[in-house]
Amino acid sequence: MYDLLIDEDRLHMSQEDFRARYEDTLNVATVISLQSQMRSVLRDGFNATANFHTRWQTGMFGLLEFDNVLPLQWEGTRWAVDWSSNVMLPQLTEGVSLVLLDEPSVRGNIYERNGLGLAVQGKGVTVGVVPGWIEDQTTVIYQLSAITGLAPEDIQSKIANARPEWFVPIADVRPEVSVNNDEVLSSLPGVVRRERTVRAYTTGDLAAHLVGYLGTIPPPELADWQARGYKGNEMVGRAGAEGWGESYLAGRRGGRLVTLTGQNRETSVVAEVPRRGGDSIYLTIDKGLQADAENILGQRLGAIVVLDPSTGFVLAMASYPRFDPNLFATGIDQAAWDALIADPGNPLVGRATQGVYPPGSVFKVATIMAAMEKLGFTPDMTFTCTGTWNQLGSEFVKKCWLESGHGVITLQDGLTQ
Repeated sequence: MYDLLIDEDRLHMSQEDFRARYEDTLNVATVISLQSQMRSVLRDGFNATANFHTRWQTGMFGLLEFDNVLPLQWEGTRWAVDWSSNVMLPQLTEGVSLVLLDEPSVRGNIYERNGLGLAVQGKGVTVGVVPGWIEDQTTVIYQLSAITGLAPEDIQSKIANARPEWFVPIADVRPEVSVNNDEVLSSLPGVVRRERTVRAYTTGDLAAHLVGYLGTIPPPELADWQARGYKGNEMVGRAGAEGWGESYLAGRRGGRLVTLTGQNRETSVVAEVPRRGGDSIYLTIDKGLQADAENILGQRLGAIVVLDPSTGFVLAMASYPRFDPNLFATGIDQAAWDALIADPGNPLVGRATQGVYPPGSVFKVATIMAAMEKLGFTPDMTFTCTGTWNQLGSEFVKKCWLESGHGVITLQDGLTQ
């Protein structure tokens, strides 16, 4: 379309700027796909207007439809587009911008079977800046990088694309990080802190693999999440109940798509949708029993699972090593992530569900049932256990846990042993 613009428009606006205007507008409106249909063309000498209808399918507001007009001029040998911002959206008159004023949803909680909280809403701090208030940008970027763990170039890019009067969030940190760095943060003109609601895992690493953790949306998955109505900068469930239950826990963020003047005066409301809080999830585990299982397991690599035989409900599922989900609540820093990944014990692996272990003697139940049903074996049939078994071949000798063997033993006693 840029090649169809009148000469004056192309003289004052590069193709990159033209593309960026469209991309920024569509991204702000959470547009997933769009369609435009020409309705009519009216000519008046060397000028004409093309009337068209546009349909925006958005992730946040659903379907938005509007009629619009494309101004045309005859430039000697061709018709060209006399472009302005309202060609993208009728409300986008000169001097105004499209802004999404979003209202984050309140994430649902995760409880154990007795209603005790495992993942609930807690307090965090958003550290940000107002670019127009900054006196020494280099110092601000350096200090915020040291405190938040973000790369200086990432902080620079956030500031560079913002208006002077905007509050630009840089990173979410735990309250203790804000308190411990209060003197530095308070001394930097332009740095602003705001309290916000964040995920809190009240039991620390208890049932960490079951509860899971939050994380940022990886770039390869961004389009899929945006199609579900996410902006792309949210913390979402990445593992455990947090990941499995994302569609229940997240709720739906609300917001208003508006046009604002340079003085932040609202000129129109393009679309709006109310926010809806997330639903809470109740797990079948018992917090006390889970703590007992983890204490029994101690610091041994492995897992313990406790089931209710009458329902199949998981009452406890312990795995070691574990991790603290609170590390992820506001976005894990690179050093902490590297430490988890480098840990030879693989603490992010839930051994109860992701480990690969032989069934061991539990499988005797299946083999004995098959022998009694199909081969006529009886519980009191006797066998001689010598401590080894070579019926798969001499190269595959299997050993009994009792090195000397059990001697003469019945089928039923064999199952017990």
